[in-house]
Amino acid sequence: MSIRPLYVSPIGRGGVDFGIQNITRSVRKAGLRPELLRLPEIYNFTPSLIPRGLPVGWAQGFDIIQGRSRVAFALRHTGLPTVTTVHHLTSDPDLQPYSSFAQRLFYRLVESRYDGWSVMHADAVVCVSRFTQQQVEQTYGRGDSILIFDGIDTDVFVPTPDFVRRDDGLPPSDARIRLLFVGNRTRRKALICCRRSWIACRTIMCSTTPAAFRARPKARRTHV
Repeated sequence: MSIRPLYVSPIGRGGVDFGIQNITRSVRKAGLRPELLRLPEIYNFTPSLIPRGLPVGWAQGFDIIQGRSRVAFALRHTGLPTVTTVHHLTSDPDLQPYSSFAQRLFYRLVESRYDGWSVMHADAVVCVSRFTQQQVEQTYGRGDSILIFDGIDTDVFVPTPDFVRRDDGLPPSDARIRLLFVGNRTRRKALICCRRSWIACRTIMCSTTPAAFRARPKARRTHV
């Protein structure tokens, strides 16, 4: 009998939102029977309302439930073993210069509590980097987290035979280097480094956020 995981993820605008969809597909390919429950975006900010917003017995038929650290604490009422994934802690001091005043206020007064409740009460904690794993232990005293790195789909991202360059429908360019940037267009993701490189190379932007930005020479924008 295969395990039936239930992934719970409020709709978001970042890489985590896309990542959980990829994980669901990969776990399904591995022979398990996962389901992904997408919730309205508001539950990113008020996850404690999740139990009230769903019908009685909504998690029946599943063996384990997973949610990122912002929401996992609100899934404990199901009685299922709960796994939470910590992608990063917003209490990280190095993150503060890249956050607005409103964001810092929310991180300090609200999200840090969500993260803490999820980490402390989950049956298992997954961290996506050693740095995050160290932060989880230092901040919340949880030293038994499991390290699972973020991965890529090697059926899609695979070198060409003999590493021959392909255009793949991209506009022609005489640039020697083509740089693929995947992520939010924020300073925290080192976007400024890509902008500086636009003069010297072809930069392909794959962004998880649809906000428009000013085009630069030799740059093409692609929303995914």
